[in-house]
Amino acid sequence: MRMDGIGVSHSRSKKGKKKSREKVGGAAKMVAQIDHPITVAESQVGSYPTVENYNCNIPMVINMLDNLENIVRGSELYMFATRLFCVKEKREMFFALGEDLRTIWIHSELASRRI
Repeated sequence: MRMDGIGVSHSRSKKGKKKSREKVGGAAKMVAQIDHPITVAESQVGSYPTVENYNCNIPMVINMLDNLENIVRGSELYMFATRLFCVKEKREMFFALGEDLRTIWIHSELASRRI
């Protein structure tokens, strides 16, 4: 009789282990499901040019500034923009904006400084 009791408790412990394996498997499956969209998103982001992919140095953004039609080289606005580019975040913002917004952004920065 005692042997039956031992066998029963032994089979229960196997069931308990099986359930804990299912939980680990379920957790691993959930992590894999979460990681998949993240991996896809990272691969898509990597395919587009970003500020990190370029060295947004001062000569580069000055060249971009020189190519803007609405800002006269040497004007007060031009010189203000050159001072903005001394701040890395400002250079990156200028670089990241489309050509159509760069002049507007510089005007906006100048207006916010005068307040």
